[in-house]
Amino acid sequence: MSVSALNGLVNSYRADGVITLEEAENIISPADPTFGSPKAIGSFTGKDEFEIVKKVAADIKSGALVGEPGAVDTLDEFVAKGPDSRFKHILKGGSIGSAMRRLGAFLGGTVGGLGAFFAGGGAAIVAVQAAAVSGAAAFFLGGAAFIGVAAAVVLGAAAIGLGAGHVVGMIQGTFDD
Repeated sequence: MSVSALNGLVNSYRADGVITLEEAENIISPADPTFGSPKAIGSFTGKDEFEIVKKVAADIKSGALVGEPGAVDTLDEFVAKGPDSRFKHILKGGSIGSAMRRLGAFLGGTVGGLGAFFAGGGAAIVAVQAAAVSGAAAFFLGGAAFIGVAAAVVLGAAAIGLGAGHVVGMIQGTFDD
């Protein structure tokens, strides 16, 4: 949310001279889970936004505003954390980094599973032919080769997908409020 919009919200809450717990939570709330747009601060707290919240907390402590007990604690916890670092926020993958990493790993592992079937099968055939064995030895040797190669391909593809998902989160994080 923009600083002017946050100021407008805070000023509307200040009008009656009392900051309730609900108002304090709305001021520092992250993005609304239903619609994705922030009620107030958003997923990233810039220095200017932080100063606005810090001023409200200071006004409650000085007596210029009356704050409910829960409101004071809520604002104090937020002020104790300080503003976010844009660089750290982007490195963590922004507000969607965690979800994008999970999605990327899932999609990478799924696509890797298809390749793993063929790579593992090829490895099993090569291992059995190279060892020139048959019967139970061929079954176990081929199975071990299949499982080893297939697991490596799936894990490798999942890791690539996880990394790609994190990059998507980082790109989105540069545009977070």
